[in-house]
Amino acid sequence: SRVLGISAAGCGLASMVRFHPAHIDAVDINHHHLALAALKMAAARDVKSYGLFYDMFGHGWLNQPEAPVRKLSESFPSWLQGYWQKNHHRFNDSVYGQGLTAWMLSGLRNHAGLGTAWMHDFVNMPPAERVSAIRQLAEPAMRKPFVEQMLRSPLHQLALGVNFSQKDRLLENGATDIVDFMLRHLERVAETDCETNWFAW
Repeated sequence: SRVLGISAAGCGLASMVRFHPAHIDAVDINHHHLALAALKMAAARDVKSYGLFYDMFGHGWLNQPEAPVRKLSESFPSWLQGYWQKNHHRFNDSVYGQGLTAWMLSGLRNHAGLGTAWMHDFVNMPPAERVSAIRQLAEPAMRKPFVEQMLRSPLHQLALGVNFSQKDRLLENGATDIVDFMLRHLERVAETDCETNWFAW
């Protein structure tokens, strides 16, 4: 098979490597997404140590990232090699805590008071109580004028990898606006096994 996909952060495309497609082409409006997707796909194909793979993409950090990142990116096109030569340091701390979306979500969590202690309590609630807790805590925080304007901004949507026609399609399923869509998404996450759902954490 020859696969064409939107890269986003690369998890979906990296998972396709196990099917050994003849070719995978990734597109995205965000070059950081493309770079991370390329690294994940190379790691899924070439890293033999589960510990190293999990440190990079489970924890999101490595003790000395330069050598493994350089090795993974040595067969990349020149612009991607250059990207990772300059940005291997992103794995010094969790790569998942960096970038515009991570900063926005971190600010929103702090604003709503949703920390690690809250999350530990949250995962032990029955699913219906978790959904209710999301509405009680997240909605007031997300509906504050400054926060709502930020979440509705094209900059935030593009940082998430959502282009304008995608946004229109997201709202076709009954959401009143992008904030309502995000709240519904959080509710769907709240109904899952949140103890093991990496997206929830």
